[in-house]
Amino acid sequence: AVTGAALEVLEALVAKNLVVRAATSDGPTRLVLLETVADFARTRLDARPDGDAVRRRHCDHYLALAERAAPELERSDRPALMAALDREIHNLHAALSWALDRNASLSALRLATALLDYWDLRGRREGARWLRAALASPDDVPASVRAAALGAYAWCLAESGTFDTFDAAEAAALESVQLARSIGDIAQCADSTTALAAALIGVDRLEDGYRHATEAERLAREAHDESMLVWALHMRALTAPTFGEALALGEQAVAAHRRLGRDRGIAWLQSSLAHRALVEGEYVAAERLTPEALRSAEALGDPFVLSFVHGNEGLVALLTGDIGRALQAFARQLRYASRYQHDAMYYEAINGLAGVAAARGDDALAARLIG
Repeated sequence: AVTGAALEVLEALVAKNLVVRAATSDGPTRLVLLETVADFARTRLDARPDGDAVRRRHCDHYLALAERAAPELERSDRPALMAALDREIHNLHAALSWALDRNASLSALRLATALLDYWDLRGRREGARWLRAALASPDDVPASVRAAALGAYAWCLAESGTFDTFDAAEAAALESVQLARSIGDIAQCADSTTALAAALIGVDRLEDGYRHATEAERLAREAHDESMLVWALHMRALTAPTFGEALALGEQAVAAHRRLGRDRGIAWLQSSLAHRALVEGEYVAAERLTPEALRSAEALGDPFVLSFVHGNEGLVALLTGDIGRALQAFARQLRYASRYQHDAMYYEAINGLAGVAAARGDDALAARLIG
């Protein structure tokens, strides 16, 4: 697809040990280059008059791959698809770097936006970094592409959940809404308004978040876009002024996630509602919601969601006095976080284990873990 090389040429390169045939445990055989050979090949490619055209074909190939994957990333087969993208991460980075170096803003913005759900699991800050760089590129792009990229950037910043990113998330979401409204893209308005609600949750401005999530629901209904509607309902459930309303909205959102085959959204919402139940002192509801979230997460099999759900399971157990179950849950979270390099979950697991140590009266261990 990229070089136009015939199979016989590739076989000859393998026979001469210039290309290495590498087997993978969960995917097809891949052809790779040793780094010294790759450096030499890059130098030769740069010297060729068609070198840039080859790199463009490479970028186009991986842009097409990412855009095909994007609609599937929220479905039940997510782990296999994430593994496929993991295998291509160096190619995806190379395609993004080439597009940015050549000020190919349209390709850079489309590629970084298509990978939004990938960044969500593998590093929101990395996703924000690529989107920020693409948005700073000087070329003119269609308003629809820029609005989508700004919305994706707002989501990456919002889901980071830190006070220092809120201003940037708010600005990106509002600019996205303004651009989308100028071209009549109501669905994008709904998406970016939902991202703004998510950012407000991260800084504990739940009343404002509820207002924006309600507006996002109205926009999604106007656009007749169920994909946007489910996330608006999801955010309304997380920001509802009363726990009773949160549960009612949560049931609507879970039903909508289920219709769209979004098991990850179900597990995420159920676990988040269990956490809110703890905050509200609704321990009976928390105990009921936690097993439901665990069943959804285990059916999905996504390690990031499992890590998140086990963390909330640990909190429920800790705050209801089941210290043994809390220890097991946080230990499971720690194993997932360590294996898959989920830094935020790694932090939560260690913090949870500190809570277990404190509950057992081992203040010295708790202090060490918190430190």
